[in-house]
Amino acid sequence: MKALVALTVACLLFAVAATESLEDVDLDVFFQDPQRVKAYGNCLLDESTCNDKLRVYRSWLVQAYEDQCSKCTERQKFLVRKAVTISREKTPEIWTKIPKLYDPDGTRTEKFEEFMKGH
Repeated sequence: MKALVALTVACLLFAVAATESLEDVDLDVFFQDPQRVKAYGNCLLDESTCNDKLRVYRSWLVQAYEDQCSKCTERQKFLVRKAVTISREKTPEIWTKIPKLYDPDGTRTEKFEEFMKGH
């Protein structure tokens, strides 16, 4: 848990520099590139290093699990919801592992799903 918090703090430092360009990403195009999708999945699952943009996105996902992305802008929340929705459909093998990694004790998943519905 402490590692997750430390990771979030570190990712937020990168977020300041990368947020503008990341917020302009066309997720529909992004998810059409198998190499990008693989890098995205490996980053989210801590199976490889992340580039700066993926690191920022991962920090948003961590925030979505921790506190429903309360510090995210509306655009960031939209991007997290859209990326999760697309990746659940296109990469279910990643999303079967995400709750175990980001919510190992199962206490945040319900709130995360509320966040995903826009509540």
